[in-house]
Amino acid sequence: MSAVFAAMFDLVIAAIIFLGMMFYYHVHFTLNILYVIPLLMIQTIFTMGVSFIFSAFNAYYRDVKYALPLVIQIWMYVTPVIYPITLIPERFKTYYLLNPMAGNTRVGDLP
Repeated sequence: MSAVFAAMFDLVIAAIIFLGMMFYYHVHFTLNILYVIPLLMIQTIFTMGVSFIFSAFNAYYRDVKYALPLVIQIWMYVTPVIYPITLIPERFKTYYLLNPMAGNTRVGDLP
């Protein structure tokens, strides 16, 4: 949990700087900024859950702490952040949507 809260502290510092830059460049805020709060809470709870699972594995298998950064890096590349879900072939879309971070879906995209 300390690693998650340390990352959240880094996020708060970066968000303050980001909001300052938005103010400086006269970017207008809308009420959509309030979506950040529940999304951040969901992401934090999910991250802590995954961390608890891997910490239990780490108690029995000491190599988990070395493999985990590799798994996280691969997970980052298979999550649709930079590319749209429409680029995923239909035959892989069912497996692709098992990724809990694949939130870039519409009702028509679901299998």
